[in-house]
Amino acid sequence: MALIFLAWLPYFLRYYPGLLTSDSIVQLSQAIGISELTNHHPIFHTGIIALFVNIGQAIFGNINAGVAFYTIAQMLIMSGIFAFILRYLSKKQVPVIVRVITLLYYMFYPINALFSVTMWKDVLFAGILPIFIILCVDLITNTEEFFSKKKNIVSYIIVSLLVFFARNNGMYVVVLTMPFIIIVLRKYWKKVIPLFVSIILLYAIIKTSVFAILDVKNGSVAEMLSIPLQQIARVVKYHGEELDEETINKINSFFNCENIGEKYNPIISDPVKAELNVDYFNDNKSEFISLWFNLLTRYFKDYVESFISNSYGYYYPEASYWVANRTMEPNNLGVEQTPLINGNIVSIVDSLIERRDIPILYMCFSIGTAFWLIVICLGYKILNKEYKFILVYLPIFILWLTIVASPVFCEYRYAYSMFTSLPIYISLNFIKNKKDNRKEE
Repeated sequence: MALIFLAWLPYFLRYYPGLLTSDSIVQLSQAIGISELTNHHPIFHTGIIALFVNIGQAIFGNINAGVAFYTIAQMLIMSGIFAFILRYLSKKQVPVIVRVITLLYYMFYPINALFSVTMWKDVLFAGILPIFIILCVDLITNTEEFFSKKKNIVSYIIVSLLVFFARNNGMYVVVLTMPFIIIVLRKYWKKVIPLFVSIILLYAIIKTSVFAILDVKNGSVAEMLSIPLQQIARVVKYHGEELDEETINKINSFFNCENIGEKYNPIISDPVKAELNVDYFNDNKSEFISLWFNLLTRYFKDYVESFISNSYGYYYPEASYWVANRTMEPNNLGVEQTPLINGNIVSIVDSLIERRDIPILYMCFSIGTAFWLIVICLGYKILNKEYKFILVYLPIFILWLTIVASPVFCEYRYAYSMFTSLPIYISLNFIKNKKDNRKEE
């Protein structure tokens, strides 16, 4: 933990008090009580920001110190999580060379350092998800031992809830994994089902209570509609002249502009989403579904092309897009970047992150590369007929499906959990089971 933290320290000093984007500023303004609380960004993460920023501000007397206090806390949490992963790999007797490479990866892979000083919900979520995966490994492969210890059950419940609350799509990761685990571990259904039911009930109770007490507003429904909205907008852009007046009027009723095709950007849905008439959509959901399906039957090829254009960065290794933010978003909160060191080495390393002309190196920052490495790891387990391990891969593949449906075609931070979890999936292929040991003997 100390080694990882120290490796990241130059980034903290170079980008003091931390890196904030427009999303970060929105959350920070909610955390310090300036803006209305919404769950567009998880209220759980906003609460963590509020905790550390307000404590730091109270102690040191200014908002920059408050942000720095949060940044240090996040660095400690993430370095602690990565150290926990290394400890787990040690307990599983993963070869030393693999653990050393993993340590060096957590220390010197520049995105880990950059993200550790960035105020994003994606960062802490990417720390929590690998712990959830580790608990799933123990639950699935050592079920008897897992349920024999109460601390394992409590840990699974707490970490599952953290996955729920750390990012809005975390709910799908946990809930959609549950049925498959129940089927495979049906022999233990009397223990597994109560465990899962308690997680869902606790989540519902906590969310309902907190939202009511803090008067938290839900995020826009448009956030879940990137795929269908983009598909409709693409049809209007390329086939608007072919559509009859009735269809055009139906389409226009769901948007705040007369020609949604003009807003269409094939790789990002934000311009189209921003024009959704949310009130009309909420009152006419069945009409929207009917409209979408009607256009699907007529323009299937455009629907497929729209989906690929808005998602290919998550499975095509050579997709190119920005990876990390290295500036402070202009704001009226008084937060400004005041580097404590020149950080020339940091700047040199940073300059390599988004280079696409250096063979092999650029693949290290490719979401598609990480995705296929995980697929290969799963393929190796299947090749060895260790079919139970398929369940261990479900959380990351479910997460991947949710980001494929996200607003941007290749947003690295959405997929950061894949990079933090990758060492676990690689290391699982170095863990020897009892059958392997007997063969050696």
